[in-house]
Amino acid sequence: MKKLAFTLLVLLISTSSVLAQQDIKTNALGLFLKNYGIGYEYVINDEISAGGYINFSTGSLYLEMINDAAGSDYEYSNFSIMPEFRYYTNPDFGADKRYFGAYAIYQRSNWGNLTLTEYPATGPSIKHIYDMTNNAIGLGIIGGQKWVMNSGLYFETLAGFGRFMSSSLSYSDPAIEGLINTAEYEYFSAWDFRFQVGVGYRIGGY
Repeated sequence: MKKLAFTLLVLLISTSSVLAQQDIKTNALGLFLKNYGIGYEYVINDEISAGGYINFSTGSLYLEMINDAAGSDYEYSNFSIMPEFRYYTNPDFGADKRYFGAYAIYQRSNWGNLTLTEYPATGPSIKHIYDMTNNAIGLGIIGGQKWVMNSGLYFETLAGFGRFMSSSLSYSDPAIEGLINTAEYEYFSAWDFRFQVGVGYRIGGY
């Protein structure tokens, strides 16, 4: 899935007109949070662009704090594809300055080495060690600011908020399904929040 997404991104860039404005970027803030990704933006005209991000996260600061405090060894990874549509309200060089827009998201999250202790009415307690996977699809809105330099280098900020419309949880241990409170998990995992500080480069003339 990840290889296919990156291949499609490369093909999209290579088949686009070399005279068109195309922005390649990464989320610099995400590098400090173990969230790595690449973004692409095709400038349709001065006010409108389409593109998106492909992200892969190799860890969670929250889980790391839990591991340090409890001596546990939880694992986490996340893969997401987020197509975007943007409208720039008052651009100077085409697709720059203030913008707002919408995005869709497909996200696959994996948790490993989770533990849960079962206490039967009779007999000893049972400790379960299991993995959990969630596939989710959602929609959201974004807004931010982009500053483009004459050299083609640019910086941007982005804030976004979305909601997952559908999700599917699965467990490596089927016995977990009857023990864990999935309704509570699904409520807190139903929301998507985005905060990005992007650094990129513009290909093509103004």
